[in-house]
Amino acid sequence: MLTTAQVQADATAACRKHGAKVVSDAAYAAMSGRPAPLQALGLGQCLGNLPALHLITTAAYSLMSDDDQALDLAQASIDAAKMP
Repeated sequence: MLTTAQVQADATAACRKHGAKVVSDAAYAAMSGRPAPLQALGLGQCLGNLPALHLITTAAYSLMSDDDQALDLAQASIDAAKMP
C-alpha cells in the first residue's frame, strides 16, 4: 500500500529528474486513461489510485516555476472551457 509520504517522495524525485511540468502532465494523462507517460517516469505504482495521482499533481505544481504554473493554470482553464 502506498503511503502519502512515499507518493510525495517519489513525485518529488521524478520532478527533479524529469521536470515538474512533465510529471504533472503525466499524472493528468493517467487520470484521463493514458498511463504510458506516468509509467515512463517511474510512477506506474500510482496508476488507478486517484488520491495518489492528485498528490503527484499537487507536489509537482509546488515545484513548478512561475511560468510553468501559469501555463498549467491556463491549460486547465482552456480544458475546462471545452467541457460540455
